[in-house]
Amino acid sequence: GDGIPNEEDDDADGDGIPNDEDDDADGDGEDDCDCEHGVCSAFGGLCFCDYGWEGEDCDTFHCRDIRNCNNGTCIGPNACRCNQGWESVGSIPCAVYHCRGVANCSGHGSCTGPDVCKCDDDWRGRPDCSRHTCAVAPSLCDDGDPCTTDTCDPLAGCSNDPVDCTSPEVCVNGSCTNPCMNATDCDSGQGCRDGGCFDCEQDNDCRDGDPCTTDTCDSQSGCQNEDISCPSDTECISGKCVDPCDDDSDCDQGQSCKDDGCFEDCDDDSECEDGEVCDDGVCIPEDQEEEDDQ
Repeated sequence: GDGIPNEEDDDADGDGIPNDEDDDADGDGEDDCDCEHGVCSAFGGLCFCDYGWEGEDCDTFHCRDIRNCNNGTCIGPNACRCNQGWESVGSIPCAVYHCRGVANCSGHGSCTGPDVCKCDDDWRGRPDCSRHTCAVAPSLCDDGDPCTTDTCDPLAGCSNDPVDCTSPEVCVNGSCTNPCMNATDCDSGQGCRDGGCFDCEQDNDCRDGDPCTTDTCDSQSGCQNEDISCPSDTECISGKCVDPCDDDSDCDQGQSCKDDGCFEDCDDDSECEDGEVCDDGVCIPEDQEEEDDQ
């Protein structure tokens, strides 16, 4: 009632005390209520604070309603900033750790804590498992196969690429060579070993697939394959000198005609001579059975 609008009046109740120093600026006999983030109650001087605020004047924020941010910092009324390596899940703040800050362990490890990785075998590089150990120990990439080229990329790890041979060559024991089933597939004097043509080292390298040749490796001339010489009236059949036949009637008692030759009958290996096996009811050289199996 002093003729000064309230918003311009520094002493609203006219008691001689400026409003900003007067606890009862409106002159109602009770301390005024100054709630920054709340509402005044019916009781003078008391505030009902808004959600996330506290204090006599509701001027202090808190995060008690959201578990005090778990693994984070309260930066506003029920508002959190998660510590490095933590994230919120649904309404639960900063509750789950992650490893995004370390490239999710580069795909070579598991996340075991906030931006903490446990690297897989052969990977390291703290903290992100980004470096393969072959960078300091290239031998880790050796796969034991002489027909692969073993290399180490510190960022990608080991690679084992097949040796590139010009067709029709194939890689055998680390060398590019013509493929073979036996010595007849190779150049003159060469033997067949592990599926590839090489200078022979032993008689077995010189097998030509013909059971009626003697296969030997000569240190000077390489493979030699000479026909087996049989007595007159006999022929070499299945690696054995036998009488020729058209059917069983052409053979002696205890023999059967097989592959146009007379062979001794048998029920098991014990009935055959040394170096022979019982195959399909007749005795044949053991080496010939191996050739048939191949």
